[in-house]
Amino acid sequence: MGLSNSMLLDNVENNFIIKQQQKVFKKYESKFFHILKKIKSINLLINISIPIVTLLFLIFKLPAIMKFGKKFVFIVAINYFASLCSLFLGYHKYFTHRSFELSNHFLIEKSTLFLIAFLGVGVGFGSIIDFRSYHLLHHHHLDTVTDPLNYEVGWLFHQWGHLLFKGRKKAEIEFVKNKGINIKRCKNDLVVNWQHMRKYQLMALNMLILPLVISYIMKVPKWNCIFWLSFLKFSLIQQQWLLTETVGHIYPVFLNKDVLDKLKLPFVNSTIDLPLLLHYLLALPLFGETNHAFHHAFPNDYRQSYKWYYLDFQKWIIWSLHNLKIVSKTYKVNHNHIIKHSLENEQKLVDYELNNTSNLTKKVSLNDLPIWTIEQFTYRSQRLWKEKNIALVLIENIIHDVTSFIGGHPGGEQLIVSAIGKDATEAFNGGVYFHSNASRNLMSNMRIGVLLSENNGVWGTKQKNEGGQEYRKRLEIVKLQNGKKFFAPLTA
Repeated sequence: MGLSNSMLLDNVENNFIIKQQQKVFKKYESKFFHILKKIKSINLLINISIPIVTLLFLIFKLPAIMKFGKKFVFIVAINYFASLCSLFLGYHKYFTHRSFELSNHFLIEKSTLFLIAFLGVGVGFGSIIDFRSYHLLHHHHLDTVTDPLNYEVGWLFHQWGHLLFKGRKKAEIEFVKNKGINIKRCKNDLVVNWQHMRKYQLMALNMLILPLVISYIMKVPKWNCIFWLSFLKFSLIQQQWLLTETVGHIYPVFLNKDVLDKLKLPFVNSTIDLPLLLHYLLALPLFGETNHAFHHAFPNDYRQSYKWYYLDFQKWIIWSLHNLKIVSKTYKVNHNHIIKHSLENEQKLVDYELNNTSNLTKKVSLNDLPIWTIEQFTYRSQRLWKEKNIALVLIENIIHDVTSFIGGHPGGEQLIVSAIGKDATEAFNGGVYFHSNASRNLMSNMRIGVLLSENNGVWGTKQKNEGGQEYRKRLEIVKLQNGKKFFAPLTA
């Protein structure tokens, strides 16, 4: 006995609904498992759980964990400050950027290095090799897909997310590769290699065994010691470091759109120095790490700024250690290099403004200019000057329209008028006056064409079998054939 037609239809509809539900479930199930695969389980246990527990105890249980004496307060303060210096000065300045060197005295050097290695591992950023690999990757690939702290992913990922989730695939691959390189380089470094091989044991010793020993000696409740000497120190220093990166990179989000557009340029990264007032407000919680643009430009400089009025706590500490002979040498960038870097960036920003102003002539690449023959240049230049007062001058095989500059020429109008329709290269390069780079920069906005010469010229040769004037081949060696320096082709 068969089923009725109505029963068959109902069954088909039910199957369709079930299949649709299965598709939706699989879709969200795949996303869920994808997120699970992205989670760093160890970081979830350490870097996320500890700060959350610390915050909850500060909110709900603070009176219960405030019972201790002045001596214990002193130990908590010393432990916090020493751990803070181990991260900012030890991990960051010394091991990552080599901003200073320690004394050659065996006892001083080894004791300082072991202290940095022991205290530094207790702030949640892994071993020296882990931190160095991660941070140098950030410096080398700033704001690209291989930057593990890429702010374009979102400020939440930049602040905390990179600790909990794996980043983009390219960034993770680059990190593993960079970490392998650092492990090989530090193979003969006793302290660094020893710390990396035993980082979890050292973390347990730093965050659990040491507080319990102090608890036994000072008769302080065990949980109080663990909280103040481990959890609070761990959470506070970690957030301070993360905040330095976020303030330096995410701060531009609060600027106007024009500034944000400039920050996307290849020569201006997302880092920016804070205004002076904001710097003074944030200098203490950020341990002076507010001048991010200076640090990214000169990472091996032991200072955060070359300006004396900035609150650069790290500079003062290193300077004090240098006077105490613990630090034997500090690295400081020559002031002329700083000025040069600043001027170059300002010039690039000015060029950016000029090229994006519709009222001004935009600089055109020489490869995009039309090609003229000698005959075309001679005929057109004479006719344009006679009929429309348009002045064309040839300099270094580049045709310039100097009409707008005739009245403003410092050497007088007659010199330009006498060069119309002619090759003024010799006069320009010292025959009459040796022009400066400023003159060449001005002329770069007057280019309208390139001359194709019959013989080997700056821009190539004319070969009849390949289309005549449509053929162009730039010959670099020709730039050196002439005794005079042709800067325009070089800068092009």
